[in-house]
Amino acid sequence: MKKLLILFVAILFITTGCQKDKVEPEHHMTVIYHGNGGQTSSGETNVKKVYLSSSCSAISNCFTNGDKVFSKWNTSANGNGYSFYPGSTIYSYEKLDLYALWLNKYQIRFNANGGSGYMSPHNVIQGESVRLNANTFTRNGYEFVKWNTQSDGGGTSYNDKANISPTSDMTLYAQWKKTHTITFNANGGSGTMSPQTVLEGESTQLRSNTFTRSNYTFKGWNTKSDGTGNSYNNNAYIYLSSDVTLYAQWIYNFNGGSINMQSGWTDMELGAYYKFYDSGGPNGNYSNHESKTYTFYAPPGKRVKIVFDSFRTENISDYMILNGGGTWYSGTNNPGTVYSSGNSFSIYFYSDFEDTFSGWSATVYSID
Repeated sequence: MKKLLILFVAILFITTGCQKDKVEPEHHMTVIYHGNGGQTSSGETNVKKVYLSSSCSAISNCFTNGDKVFSKWNTSANGNGYSFYPGSTIYSYEKLDLYALWLNKYQIRFNANGGSGYMSPHNVIQGESVRLNANTFTRNGYEFVKWNTQSDGGGTSYNDKANISPTSDMTLYAQWKKTHTITFNANGGSGTMSPQTVLEGESTQLRSNTFTRSNYTFKGWNTKSDGTGNSYNNNAYIYLSSDVTLYAQWIYNFNGGSINMQSGWTDMELGAYYKFYDSGGPNGNYSNHESKTYTFYAPPGKRVKIVFDSFRTENISDYMILNGGGTWYSGTNNPGTVYSSGNSFSIYFYSDFEDTFSGWSATVYSID
């Protein structure tokens, strides 16, 4: 009889899987595990465990409940009691009912919404968050901007690769914006610039010009090669509703050289500047008996600007008349800075038969 009792205790210890602790025949605990909507592989909705000790570890889940995911055990079916995770130690209960708590599994599906390609759905357990995979859908002439729970963008929006915690199955629709291409034309310069893609209706900063042109300075962009279209500064912000070509605009900045007073003219190049002196040049005096007219012609649509750095003639007897005006400049009466009203500017100079001086030094510009 004694051998039979020892054999019974040994069998009970093996079948419960619980560590034997001070086994007392009159002291045992019973734990009933309830599927709480789930069942075992053999169809049972609860499992009873009897332990000959005052403590034991909670068992691993042995139930399934459709697509739901087991979370933990709880002393209440609605999860408002005490919780135990598999492996947690249970102490000093004579009888305990533990209920399986289940979490829903949600699926996030992706819709190209006019684009093309395929993206695998995300499976997310209730209460957890997931980082969305980067969009891989494409659409010709459009750029992906975000996700939305509605195809027309009227739902909840999520950025690409956002973290999301769904509360149900959901579909995310790709949201697209039409794109336009900016093509850059060197317009007489050299170098290459890749086209720039911009979103319709959004402000986009133009990339910096990298074209170069010998003896010219880049002054901006224009939608027409001759500069008569819409102008944009370097790095300007631009809004587009269609593709556009931007042409580099250049200012000629070459020093046109020195000109001493004589009777004649110069057709000025765009952006060029010239040093203009009396007939004696930068270091000599003008001559007696001079009566000369010199005319500067700026490019069509431009004006002439002259800055007199110095001026000294014989007072009254030797004089300058600018552009046919009524003012005579003589002695130390420096004309200063003067402008043409059109694209030409004439300088007349007269000297009598005696006394010559250092004359003048001026710089002549072609300006807008």
